[in-house]
Amino acid sequence: MIYMVRAYRKQELGRCHYIFQGKVQGSRSTEDLDLQWMNQNHMGTEWRKKTIFQRPEHWYRVPVLKTSDPDQRQVCTSGCVTQALTYMGLADKTVKFKFASNRIVERPFTQVLQLMQSVKGFTHYKWKSPATTFDPVKHVLFEQMYFMQIRAKSNRTGYTDNTHAICVFHKLIFDVNHVRPLQLTRENLDRCCLGNPEWVYDCTVRLSLFTPTKRVYNFITKHLSNHSF
Repeated sequence: MIYMVRAYRKQELGRCHYIFQGKVQGSRSTEDLDLQWMNQNHMGTEWRKKTIFQRPEHWYRVPVLKTSDPDQRQVCTSGCVTQALTYMGLADKTVKFKFASNRIVERPFTQVLQLMQSVKGFTHYKWKSPATTFDPVKHVLFEQMYFMQIRAKSNRTGYTDNTHAICVFHKLIFDVNHVRPLQLTRENLDRCCLGNPEWVYDCTVRLSLFTPTKRVYNFITKHLSNHSF
C-alpha cells in the first residue's frame, strides 16, 4: 500500500526530469512510480505543483490511499476492532472476528460494522447527530466502544483524506498503525493520521457505538485487573 510519495530531479543526457517514488506502509522500502499511476490516483498536475514539485525529495501523503491488493483495504477497519477486542480479553470473539474479516474485500467500514453488530455481548447504537459533530475527546463515555472513520487534513495543502478507521474504548485509541493503545488526546488523534505532523485529525465522518452488556463488562473489568497495558 503506497501512502507517501516524493519526487526528485534526475539529470540524464543533458536534460532534467522528475523521478517519482512511493513508500509502502509500515516499511522504509520505496518503489518507483510512473506518471500514469500518479494521475490515476488523484496526484495530477495541480497536486504535484502544490506539493512534491515545491519541495523535491520531501515525502507527502497521497490524497487517497490506493492499493492493488484488495485485502489491504480492510486492514485498518478490522485491525482496530481486533485490537480493542483483544484489549478487552474477549479471545473467542477476537478469533471469530479476525476469521470473518479476512473475507472482506469491498466496503470495509460497512462490512466490519456489520460484523461487529453480530458479535454477542454488545448493544449497538448510532450517534444521533451527524458524525462530524462528534468530538472524541469531549463526547466519549468510558465504558462504550466507538468505531470511527476519521478524516485527516493536510496543514500544508488543505487536502483531506477519510480512508482511515480507529476504535476508542476506555478513552484509549486503538489504531492498527500503533502496537499499543494511545491515550485519547487531540495530539494522539493527530498521530493516527499517516503523514503526521503535516496531516492532522480533522473530524469523524462515520461513527457507531457499542456498549458491552453488564456480564461482558464485568468480564472485561476482571480481565484488565489481571493485566497491565
